Amino acid sequence: MGKFRASLEIIRPVNALMGGIGVIVGAFASGFFIEPNWFDLILCYIIVFCVSAGGMIINDLTDIEIDKVNCPERVLPSGRLSIQTARIQFTLYLIVSLILAIITWNGSVIIIVVFGQIITIAYSIKLKRLGFLGNLCVSLVTAASILLGGALQNHLDIALWPTVVAFLCNLGREITKGIDDYAGDSQAGVKTIAVRYGLKSAAILAVCFLIATLIVAFIPFILGYFNILFRVCLLGIGIVLIYVIVQLLRYPTPENAHSMKTWEKIIMLAGLMAFLLGAIPF
Repeated sequence: MGKFRASLEIIRPVNALMGGIGVIVGAFASGFFIEPNWFDLILCYIIVFCVSAGGMIINDLTDIEIDKVNCPERVLPSGRLSIQTARIQFTLYLIVSLILAIITWNGSVIIIVVFGQIITIAYSIKLKRLGFLGNLCVSLVTAASILLGGALQNHLDIALWPTVVAFLCNLGREITKGIDDYAGDSQAGVKTIAVRYGLKSAAILAVCFLIATLIVAFIPFILGYFNILFRVCLLGIGIVLIYVIVQLLRYPTPENAHSMKTWEKIIMLAGLMAFLLGAIPF
């Protein structure tokens, strides 16, 4: 029982389950209401869960020495789960996600899943300590789940809009998080934009990506790709996003960034909901 609990704890099941929301949004935004494909949607949801779970495990495996000091209560440094068992579980999650992708018999799905696996592994092993490259990896994997939803519906063109919006917004949030974590990252030698170029420069770059988010989000709005609900939601989200942009430019401090990254997360979730509601056929 203790080993099972540790195996569950290491994959952060709530995070893994939440990761599947992107697939649902991508699928529903890409015509699922009109042509539902429940079998592939369920498969892709499980795929994202497995990739996320595997990512959590390999992340803990690569951080085990750091966690022995900072988080000794975690399953690996505490000895509740052996390193060998964790490696086996990581491999299993990886294999299962790939097998399920093949079962869909969809080339786009397979390519996106393999891409997600490679990025996840590269991030955990090397790139997460390289600042902006790590930010890119996190944002790419986050956005890839939405694109996966479009792939299962064979409508990558439509899913591309929420995918790019999620990528840009998440990238802005990751840079904002770097401002928030400035003190700890400086000591740990993590080469974030804030550490390398200063808080003000990091805030400006984060704002650039948030402005790009706003611009890209309004393109399908202007083209009329989604219904009136999308347009109403987008106007409200845009107002909040402008507030965050102004606050980051006025106060590029770790204290303010801590608050703004929460708002950015709310904006991301609201944006996903806007695309979901916007796809409902009237």
